Amino acid sequence: MDVVSDALFDGRPVRILTVLDANTREALSIAPRASFRAFDVVSELDRLARERGGRRC
Repeated sequence: MDVVSDALFDGRPVRILTVLDANTREALSIAPRASFRAFDVVSELDRLARERGGRRC
């Protein structure tokens, strides 16, 4: 899991939460937003866990 930050051409910030499987190198989730709060990250991880049948945070 990592958050990548950049800016759009007009200066607005954009952040992308990426979740990768280290074994298969599969991108499990790529979620772009203007900003991420802890609640947003937990929500995305919960969604991913529900989708893949894993444990919830």
